[in-house]
Amino acid sequence: PRGNFAQKLLVTGQDGRNQTFWINGLIEVTKRVPVLVRSTPMSTRFTEDDFQFQMRDITFATDTTPTPKEIIGQQAKYTMNANDIIWRGSLVREKAVQRGEIVKVSVANENWEISVQARTEQDGYVGDTVNLRNLQSNRIITGRVIGSGEVEIR
Repeated sequence: PRGNFAQKLLVTGQDGRNQTFWINGLIEVTKRVPVLVRSTPMSTRFTEDDFQFQMRDITFATDTTPTPKEIIGQQAKYTMNANDIIWRGSLVREKAVQRGEIVKVSVANENWEISVQARTEQDGYVGDTVNLRNLQSNRIITGRVIGSGEVEIR
């Protein structure tokens, strides 16, 4: 439960009679979250000087907060004010691969790794599955984006 609540409590006395009580309360969830030090316009790239961590009430939050590593270098999706919490949704998700880009495609094991170059058939973010065209065989292969210009096949 979050916010205000009312919970029914049944208590059996020593004489065997049941009594009903209601417990009312307020639950607040607080967490150390990244908070802006100054106002930032849309598309501003964040540096480590732009935010600090503070304990804030996140009881009714519908998004999660990114780590400092995930914030630094990312752009603000919209204009934000000083003391605003930085949520994952307030950061622009940048594409790791773009359609038509030549990328390194690799498949690896503990003892070996094979890599080839391929052309992407679609845009993709880290974690997305994308179609690629093998430049040597001209066949379509599928892989998962693991970084900027890098795709792995499992």
